[in-house]
Amino acid sequence: MANPTVVTIAETRIPVTLGGRERVMVFNANAMVAYEQARGKFFMDTVTGLYDTIFPAGHLDPDGKPIKVRIDGTDLIRKISMEDLRALLWSTLHDYDKNDDPIWPDTIGKIGRQLTFQNMVPIFIAFLTGVSNNAPTKDELGESTAEETSAEPNAEKESAPQTTATNGGAAGIELPAGALD
Repeated sequence: MANPTVVTIAETRIPVTLGGRERVMVFNANAMVAYEQARGKFFMDTVTGLYDTIFPAGHLDPDGKPIKVRIDGTDLIRKISMEDLRALLWSTLHDYDKNDDPIWPDTIGKIGRQLTFQNMVPIFIAFLTGVSNNAPTKDELGESTAEETSAEPNAEKESAPQTTATNGGAAGIELPAGALD
């Protein structure tokens, strides 16, 4: 077995103004877990769905880069529920106590009271920037160790039913022994 590459979830910080004061959105595993606990949904499924909606695959320039898409408040709330939007933002607005444990000084409801059509889009764009800056690169992820499958069964190989995890994908990253203990 090859030594797996260690990929860490970075900590990206993006400043925003919310409720008339400067805040810092912190993008790390603690934000992801907080969102998942608050909404009962996978953080990355929600974020990936947003990217797929805002930047459809056909919206690429000749160099293969996403075309800038103009987002306004009405478009935004038609693409994501307000419950998800405020929970995504809330989950990133955390601090740390003296023991370095995450704390959320505001409730989700308080974040909802501070969102307006005027600040929603800039904050949401800051959110997407933070998520993008925090994502691992192709080189960090490396090649998948999962067996390749074909839509057509190979005559020389017996076709086994393909299984997928509940999060929508087959395993692709090898975890070191004891990683989940």
